[in-house]
Amino acid sequence: MGMRRALFGLVTCLLDLLKQLPTLQISSFEDYLNQLQVAWKHLGLLGDFSTKHTFRKWRFYQTRFRQKALHGISRQLVPTPDPKVCVAIGNWRSQTCLRGHAHGPVKCLTRELEKRATVLVVDEYRTSKRWSRCLHELCNKTYPVVGEDSSVSRKRSYAVLCCSNLDCGTTWDRDMNGAINTSQLAN
Repeated sequence: MGMRRALFGLVTCLLDLLKQLPTLQISSFEDYLNQLQVAWKHLGLLGDFSTKHTFRKWRFYQTRFRQKALHGISRQLVPTPDPKVCVAIGNWRSQTCLRGHAHGPVKCLTRELEKRATVLVVDEYRTSKRWSRCLHELCNKTYPVVGEDSSVSRKRSYAVLCCSNLDCGTTWDRDMNGAINTSQLAN
């Protein structure tokens, strides 16, 4: 455990160092030489790290740490393996909301959960926008905000939604409503 923390600390230190190194893509030759001297100072540390900890070894540790984390998450969700336990997961096929960002390890987590329970993949389209009881559209709840000049304005809350049905008008948490709708779709 201590060796892993030390290795992780060294890697984060090296990543910070690599982020601080100046780029060598410049138009002025004098600036290029100055930035090359700055990079040359840290060359020994980077060379020592690459000879002691090869890329394959680090890649193995990274993969193993990810596997252990996913196994721990699946054990927290389903403590004892039982095929009667059913877990519903959204399909994550909507690319528009996650464009430009790395996806989470959804496939790996699904595989780990399949070892411990029955996994159902559910289409999560509009699960957080429809009220789970009356199936009406939910709208964002607004709340008053006092500005610096004592003016009152209204701000929309993303996490809290209100039912647009006049008979209902229930205020609800967006994530909780999405989870309830997902479980109803799984049934």
